[in-house]
Amino acid sequence: MPTPLDPTSAAFLLAENRNMPMHVGGLQLFKKPEGAGRSYTRDMFESMRDEPEIAPLFLKHPHRSVKTGAQLVWRPDEQFDMEHHVRHS
Repeated sequence: MPTPLDPTSAAFLLAENRNMPMHVGGLQLFKKPEGAGRSYTRDMFESMRDEPEIAPLFLKHPHRSVKTGAQLVWRPDEQFDMEHHVRHS
């Protein structure tokens, strides 16, 4: 049985539109430590991107269908792509 979205998550999702996004993103800025080698940034990026353990919360997405009675539920994300979420610029 799929897990229903909590009321707060459902409200944010239903209120979102192209002109008023309600989702949250994060930006982390890092400063290279003194004495760190040339590959420090690349190594740190690769360790985050290649992390094998991902919190279950991030491995699902909202879904609604006739089978759920049009109720918003969490569905496992079979196509989760870590490289879409962890990027090096």
